[in-house]
Amino acid sequence: IEKEYWGKTFDDFEILSDSQKDALEAVKRMVENKNGNVILLGRNGTGKSMLGSIAVDILGGKILSMYEITTMIRQSYTIKAERTEFQIVSELASIPMLVIDEIGRTKGSDAELNWLSYILDKRHVRDLPFMLLSNGHLSRNCDKGGCPECFENYFNSDILSRLRQNSRIITLNNTPDYRARRKVK
Repeated sequence: IEKEYWGKTFDDFEILSDSQKDALEAVKRMVENKNGNVILLGRNGTGKSMLGSIAVDILGGKILSMYEITTMIRQSYTIKAERTEFQIVSELASIPMLVIDEIGRTKGSDAELNWLSYILDKRHVRDLPFMLLSNGHLSRNCDKGGCPECFENYFNSDILSRLRQNSRIITLNNTPDYRARRKVK
Protein backbone atom coordinates (compact mmCIF):
# COMPACT_ATOMS: atom_id res chain seq x y z
CA ILE A 1 0.00 0.00 0.00
CA GLU A 2 1.38 3.37 -0.95
CA LYS A 3 2.15 5.86 1.83
CA GLU A 4 -0.75 8.11 0.77
CA TYR A 5 -3.19 5.41 1.94
CA TRP A 6 -1.45 4.10 5.06
CA GLY A 7 -3.85 3.79 7.95
CA LYS A 8 -6.86 4.86 5.89
CA THR A 9 -10.23 3.29 6.68
CA PHE A 10 -13.64 3.36 5.08
CA ASP A 11 -14.47 6.27 7.43
CA ASP A 12 -11.79 8.35 5.67
CA PHE A 13 -13.45 7.94 2.27
CA GLU A 14 -15.18 11.20 1.37
CA ILE A 15 -18.44 10.67 -0.51
CA LEU A 16 -19.19 13.41 -3.05
CA SER A 17 -21.50 11.51 -5.40
CA ASP A 18 -24.04 8.69 -5.44
CA SER A 19 -21.64 6.55 -7.44
CA GLN A 20 -18.96 6.93 -4.74
CA LYS A 21 -21.53 5.85 -2.15
CA ASP A 22 -22.30 2.78 -4.29
CA ALA A 23 -18.59 2.02 -4.65
CA LEU A 24 -17.98 2.28 -0.91
CA GLU A 25 -20.93 -0.03 -0.15
CA ALA A 26 -19.79 -2.58 -2.76
CA VAL A 27 -16.22 -2.69 -1.43
CA LYS A 28 -17.43 -2.93 2.17
CA ARG A 29 -19.68 -5.87 1.23
CA MET A 30 -16.85 -7.60 -0.65
CA VAL A 31 -14.51 -7.17 2.35
CA GLU A 32 -17.15 -8.36 4.81
CA ASN A 33 -17.97 -11.47 2.74
CA LYS A 34 -14.34 -12.02 1.66
CA ASN A 35 -15.52 -12.82 -1.86
CA GLY A 36 -16.87 -11.19 -4.98
CA ASN A 37 -15.30 -8.75 -7.37
CA VAL A 38 -15.60 -5.02 -7.72
CA ILE A 39 -14.69 -3.10 -10.84
CA LEU A 40 -14.36 0.66 -10.43
CA LEU A 41 -14.23 2.86 -13.49
CA GLY A 42 -13.80 6.61 -13.61
CA ARG A 43 -11.56 9.59 -13.98
CA ASN A 44 -8.48 10.27 -11.88
CA GLY A 45 -8.96 11.29 -8.27
CA THR A 46 -12.34 9.67 -7.64
CA GLY A 47 -11.18 7.31 -4.86
CA LYS A 48 -10.64 4.05 -6.75
CA SER A 49 -7.10 3.45 -5.47
CA MET A 50 -8.02 4.49 -1.95
CA LEU A 51 -10.86 1.96 -1.76
CA GLY A 52 -8.62 -0.74 -3.23
CA SER A 53 -5.87 0.03 -0.73
CA ILE A 54 -8.30 -0.13 2.20
CA ALA A 55 -9.58 -3.53 1.00
CA VAL A 56 -6.01 -4.86 0.74
CA ASP A 57 -5.16 -3.47 4.17
CA ILE A 58 -8.13 -5.26 5.74
CA LEU A 59 -7.93 -8.59 3.89
CA GLY A 60 -4.21 -8.81 3.19
CA GLY A 61 -2.82 -9.15 -0.30
CA LYS A 62 -1.52 -6.67 -2.84
CA ILE A 63 -2.49 -3.65 -4.89
CA LEU A 64 -0.45 -3.52 -8.09
CA SER A 65 -0.73 -1.58 -11.30
CA MET A 66 -0.93 -3.54 -14.52
CA TYR A 67 2.47 -2.06 -15.38
CA GLU A 68 3.97 -3.48 -12.16
CA ILE A 69 2.56 -6.93 -12.91
CA THR A 70 3.88 -6.97 -16.48
CA THR A 71 7.27 -5.69 -15.36
CA MET A 72 7.56 -8.35 -12.63
CA ILE A 73 6.74 -11.06 -15.13
CA ARG A 74 9.11 -9.73 -17.78
CA GLN A 75 11.88 -9.65 -15.16
CA SER A 76 11.25 -13.34 -14.49
CA TYR A 77 12.69 -14.08 -17.93
CA THR A 78 16.16 -12.77 -17.02
CA ILE A 79 19.04 -15.01 -16.03
CA LYS A 80 19.16 -13.54 -12.51
CA ALA A 81 15.42 -13.91 -11.88
CA GLU A 82 14.48 -15.15 -8.43
CA ARG A 83 10.98 -16.28 -9.46
CA THR A 84 9.46 -17.77 -12.57
CA GLU A 85 6.47 -16.43 -14.48
CA PHE A 86 4.38 -19.29 -13.11
CA GLN A 87 5.38 -18.53 -9.52
CA ILE A 88 4.37 -14.88 -9.95
CA VAL A 89 0.98 -15.54 -11.52
CA SER A 90 0.30 -18.36 -9.04
CA GLU A 91 0.96 -16.01 -6.14
CA LEU A 92 -1.36 -13.36 -7.60
CA ALA A 93 -4.00 -16.04 -8.16
CA SER A 94 -3.90 -17.17 -4.54
CA ILE A 95 -3.27 -14.22 -2.21
CA PRO A 96 -6.26 -13.22 -0.03
CA MET A 97 -7.03 -10.01 -1.96
CA LEU A 98 -5.76 -8.66 -5.27
CA VAL A 99 -6.34 -5.18 -6.64
CA ILE A 100 -5.14 -4.46 -10.17
CA ASP A 101 -4.93 -0.73 -10.80
CA GLU A 102 -4.44 1.16 -14.05
CA ILE A 103 -6.22 -1.38 -16.26
CA GLY A 104 -5.87 -0.02 -19.78
CA ARG A 105 -2.61 1.86 -19.22
CA THR A 106 -0.48 -0.89 -20.78
CA LYS A 107 -0.71 -2.18 -24.34
CA GLY A 108 -2.86 -5.22 -23.55
CA SER A 109 -0.64 -7.68 -25.40
CA ASP A 110 -1.59 -11.31 -25.88
CA ALA A 111 0.82 -12.21 -23.06
CA GLU A 112 -0.87 -9.73 -20.68
CA LEU A 113 -4.28 -11.15 -21.57
CA ASN A 114 -3.01 -14.67 -20.90
CA TRP A 115 -1.64 -13.70 -17.47
CA LEU A 116 -4.84 -11.87 -16.57
CA SER A 117 -6.99 -14.74 -17.80
CA TYR A 118 -5.07 -17.24 -15.66
CA ILE A 119 -5.02 -15.03 -12.55
CA LEU A 120 -8.69 -14.02 -12.74
CA ASP A 121 -9.86 -17.54 -13.61
CA LYS A 122 -8.06 -19.06 -10.63
CA ARG A 123 -9.34 -16.33 -8.29
CA HIS A 124 -12.84 -16.91 -9.69
CA VAL A 125 -12.86 -20.70 -9.12
CA ARG A 126 -11.23 -20.28 -5.70
CA ASP A 127 -13.82 -17.65 -4.73
CA LEU A 128 -11.10 -15.12 -3.87
CA PRO A 129 -12.00 -11.43 -4.07
CA PHE A 130 -10.39 -8.98 -6.45
CA MET A 131 -10.82 -5.45 -7.69
CA LEU A 132 -10.04 -3.97 -11.08
CA LEU A 133 -9.52 -0.22 -11.33
CA SER A 134 -9.50 1.76 -14.55
CA ASN A 135 -9.82 5.29 -15.87
CA GLY A 136 -11.78 3.80 -18.77
CA HIS A 137 -15.54 3.55 -19.23
CA LEU A 138 -18.04 0.93 -20.33
CA SER A 139 -18.70 0.78 -24.05
CA ARG A 140 -22.43 1.30 -23.45
CA ASN A 141 -21.57 4.66 -21.85
CA CYS A 142 -19.16 5.75 -24.58
CA ASP A 143 -20.01 9.09 -26.17
CA LYS A 144 -18.30 7.91 -29.37
CA GLY A 145 -20.14 4.60 -29.60
CA GLY A 146 -16.86 2.81 -28.96
CA CYS A 147 -13.30 4.04 -28.50
CA PRO A 148 -9.90 2.83 -27.25
CA GLU A 149 -10.81 3.83 -23.66
CA CYS A 150 -13.79 1.45 -23.48
CA PHE A 151 -13.12 -0.97 -20.59
CA GLU A 152 -14.16 -4.03 -22.59
CA ASN A 153 -11.32 -3.41 -25.09
CA TYR A 154 -8.75 -4.38 -22.46
CA PHE A 155 -9.95 -7.99 -22.20
CA ASN A 156 -10.74 -11.01 -24.31
CA SER A 157 -14.03 -12.89 -24.20
CA ASP A 158 -13.03 -15.45 -21.56
CA ILE A 159 -12.06 -12.74 -19.08
CA LEU A 160 -15.22 -10.74 -19.80
CA SER A 161 -17.32 -13.87 -19.23
CA ARG A 162 -15.77 -14.40 -15.79
CA LEU A 163 -16.22 -10.74 -14.88
CA ARG A 164 -19.93 -10.87 -15.75
CA GLN A 165 -20.61 -13.71 -13.33
CA ASN A 166 -19.67 -12.29 -9.95
CA SER A 167 -18.59 -8.67 -10.40
CA ARG A 168 -20.11 -5.41 -9.37
CA ILE A 169 -19.19 -2.73 -11.92
CA ILE A 170 -19.47 0.86 -10.77
CA THR A 171 -18.71 3.92 -12.83
CA LEU A 172 -17.67 6.82 -10.64
CA ASN A 173 -19.32 9.68 -12.49
CA ASN A 174 -20.28 13.19 -11.44
CA THR A 175 -17.37 13.02 -9.03
CA PRO A 176 -14.81 15.82 -8.77
CA ASP A 177 -11.10 15.01 -8.77
CA TYR A 178 -10.07 14.77 -5.11
CA ARG A 179 -6.49 15.77 -5.85
CA ALA A 180 -7.60 18.93 -7.68
CA ARG A 181 -9.61 19.99 -4.62
CA ARG A 182 -6.85 19.25 -2.12
CA LYS A 183 -5.02 22.22 -0.66
CA VAL A 184 -1.30 22.44 -1.26
CA LYS A 185 0.70 22.55 1.99
